[in-house]
Amino acid sequence: MELKKWPKTEMGYWRTIEMLEHRIQLDVRDFEDGSRKRTPENEKNLADAREIMEKIISELSKFGVIHSKDSQKKGAVNKSSPEGRMYYQDWCLKMRLEFYSREYRGLLCSACILSDGLDKMVISGAVPCSVWQAYEFYRLVPPYQCIMTGKNAEWTEDELFAAIQKKGGNEAVIRFKKKLEQLKA
Repeated sequence: MELKKWPKTEMGYWRTIEMLEHRIQLDVRDFEDGSRKRTPENEKNLADAREIMEKIISELSKFGVIHSKDSQKKGAVNKSSPEGRMYYQDWCLKMRLEFYSREYRGLLCSACILSDGLDKMVISGAVPCSVWQAYEFYRLVPPYQCIMTGKNAEWTEDELFAAIQKKGGNEAVIRFKKKLEQLKA
């Protein structure tokens, strides 16, 4: 495995680590359940992904991040980090919140009274809708479209507005429509 583009920004580092972590977890799971064979090439790709991830993590010190292996050696779990620095796990949580906060603010869901809110999105990476029961990743819809009125829609736009009205009143509908126009612009 080869990384096509090395990250430059702090967010780029976090997103690359997330992507590699996800890839590694899928590979390991596939090896364990037998859906993918443990060939020398597959094993090498997995080892390469781990090595690249380790290199990226070791470079985080330039952002004031204390590598997880250093914090474990010193018994730093649940202790405050040195001033101006942050432990790796704390940094991961901070970056995840930062990323999903920005993404959430750019979605129509952020103005919807039916939304389960940012916390659910941070945990799952999915549309945080209290009405939509399926696990739908937020990138599958344009940011200005409600999952309930999109492709394979459950509701019409009028039914959506009625549900918002019922739960949050006129102000909730006004806020929702304002966000809708803002995102379409």
